[in-house]
Amino acid sequence: GPLRAELAGLELAAARDRLRALAATLGTPAARRRAEALAADLELAAAAFESLAAEFAAGGWRRRTISDPRTGRAANREAIGASAEGVLLQGGDPPELVPWSAFGGRAESIEKLFKGRLARAYTPAEHAGILVLLHMGAAVEAAQLADQVLAPGDSSIFQPAEAAAITAAFDRVLAWSAEVPAADRATLAPRLADLARAREAAGLVAEALLASQEEAWNRLVGALELLFRDHRDDLLVSLLSDGTDWEGPPPGGPAPAGGG
Repeated sequence: GPLRAELAGLELAAARDRLRALAATLGTPAARRRAEALAADLELAAAAFESLAAEFAAGGWRRRTISDPRTGRAANREAIGASAEGVLLQGGDPPELVPWSAFGGRAESIEKLFKGRLARAYTPAEHAGILVLLHMGAAVEAAQLADQVLAPGDSSIFQPAEAAAITAAFDRVLAWSAEVPAADRATLAPRLADLARAREAAGLVAEALLASQEEAWNRLVGALELLFRDHRDDLLVSLLSDGTDWEGPPPGGPAPAGGG
């Protein structure tokens, strides 16, 4: 849906405005809080990029080489500027502005951008924004892998390697969570707990998709029951829906997804 595309392209302002408009139309306080919380998270994500730009201007980048996220391989280039729009990379004539949106859709790209970047430690708010970006990247990456099973007309086969890629993307989020300094962990505790649950949900999604391909219906139903019981509000689950399910489980519950 449109929200998934905006998250994949890091169209943070557009996604935030969409969620705030959606919140005003939702029928339950819980659903409204859910949309508003994600909108607030998107502001934290945007602020993380703004911090990178401000620190570059202040001479605060410890590491200036950047892995270009558009190449699909390790192509490191030197940053010679940064702004609210993106990072200016050496190597072209003139130098090329790579928008922050180019880092969307993969947790690994976000991790490489922020890891060890500044001479100082990240603040709790910056950590929160980076974790939002990592979570969005992992969720979008997982949703794209899930399309091999869920997209109409897609004849790709979802294999253990794809299941492992889904969980690995979320493991990157947890790895960053583990690096949050002890002094900041109390401030970020609710978010860190939510991310641990998101990793659990991703594991269940991967298990359900794999079971579907293997026609292991008992495994499939078991994974879906846990998913919709414990992770109904999960971001990845929302991206795999039609985008309108913000108040309850998918119509009909998990049973139809088991293929009867």
